[in-house]
Amino acid sequence: MRDTSAHPKLLILDEPTSGVDINAKRDMRELIKQLAAQDVGVLLISSELEELMELADRILVMAEGRITRSLEKIDDEASLRALLQTDAARQAELRNEERAA
Repeated sequence: MRDTSAHPKLLILDEPTSGVDINAKRDMRELIKQLAAQDVGVLLISSELEELMELADRILVMAEGRITRSLEKIDDEASLRALLQTDAARQAELRNEERAA
């Protein structure tokens, strides 16, 4: 993560903890929480459910460039995984319908 001394209003983080060791990941997550507590907006793009559950106030699910679902904070990984799988199945079904039409 780059220097945040410029006091940004918004941070856009795309897979910020991907490929880093567990200690660095923990430190980065703490920094993200601190920045959010200082009223910095954080747009977090992540494929890690644990990371989303820990850091996100709201989760927007996207498929094919569209927002397909907006979720308030979810603390249960099984529930989040089930919702995401349902969305993925629905998107696949819509693609098949479009191809058949």
